[in-house]
Amino acid sequence: MVKIFLGLLIYSHLCFGEDKEPHKSVQISIGYFSGPYLIYDCRRGSFICVDEYGFQDCQASRENSIRVSQASLPCAPLKKFPHFDDCEIAQYKEIESPKEKAFCKLKIFKSP
Repeated sequence: MVKIFLGLLIYSHLCFGEDKEPHKSVQISIGYFSGPYLIYDCRRGSFICVDEYGFQDCQASRENSIRVSQASLPCAPLKKFPHFDDCEIAQYKEIESPKEKAFCKLKIFKSP
């Protein structure tokens, strides 16, 4: 009976998102620390959950590449999640659903 109660308590905690512990950011590769921001690194070909600094760096790199009209963009800042765990779930969903990464290419608009 106690095991069932504990199982239900844990399940409700996970389902209803009660007070998640703060994520302790760790270095996951050169230049990236883990966090709740989802980006796509076009050079590495991977979705990554990074910290705020990594997200801002991605935005700045992308804006600079667009400014100088580079055809291939370095990365795409995608979304901020409330918690690292939420980002991780979205990351796995993106990995599981392969599709064209159009956000890695500069869109050139031709005048009529």
